[in-house]
Amino acid sequence: MRTVSILGAGGLAWNLAPAFVQGGHTVCQILSRSHTTAQQLAFLISTAQAGDAHTPLHPEADTVVLAVPDREITPAVEALLPRLKDETLLLHCAGSVPLSALAAHKGPIGVIYPVQTFSRMRRVSWKDIPVFAEGAQGAETLVTDLARSLTGGQVHEMNSDARKVVHLGAVLGSNFVNALLAQSSRVVQELGLDHTIYLPLAREVVEKLTDFSPMMAQTGPAMRGDKETVATQKALLRDVAPELIPLYELLTQVITRMREAKAAQEQA
Repeated sequence: MRTVSILGAGGLAWNLAPAFVQGGHTVCQILSRSHTTAQQLAFLISTAQAGDAHTPLHPEADTVVLAVPDREITPAVEALLPRLKDETLLLHCAGSVPLSALAAHKGPIGVIYPVQTFSRMRRVSWKDIPVFAEGAQGAETLVTDLARSLTGGQVHEMNSDARKVVHLGAVLGSNFVNALLAQSSRVVQELGLDHTIYLPLAREVVEKLTDFSPMMAQTGPAMRGDKETVATQKALLRDVAPELIPLYELLTQVITRMREAKAAQEQA
């Protein structure tokens, strides 16, 4: 079992800290640029002390996790190097940042990338989260075992180049979907409605993917080849959100290609 110091107090840290505890590890420290946010998270973890970016690392910490935005990983490593023991395991959790970003550390390094979206004050179950692990400098097995202790989902050993592709898919399938729901809210706001009317729809879209491939599950006017409805909706967009017309047209083209590919498969 590991003794963990976490640098960061955002959405990832809020979910990672209790996952470490549930996995049998000790979270001894939460560090953040804001001592207040570190205290808020440390309050939930009875063994954790709070500190800011200048606080010395806990003397018992054998694992340091960088739960910070991608652009802050390299500066964080540079700031931590004078305080890191050679035997300390140093980890980051980013999908698009290579393991080599930690290579300045002489000791064991690794990446544990959970394919999930996290927010502060909201706990996510790790039961089914797929996690991608990579270790180096003697930490290959250690990092994989640590990842397995966090999740009931699958742990995949994968290098940095392949992990970037996984992250790209996550952006397309998560961040972009959320942004599209925000636009859905925009087009109905004058009716006194918001995104919540689409939540049952969005849930079913996701849930049926456990039974069907995205191509088989796709519905809607473009998938039906309903050009009349597509034209009507483009006309509506000109009135309520004309800047979304290129996006609507692009996604209609994507779905049309899916319809054509599905038809070709069915005729084969």
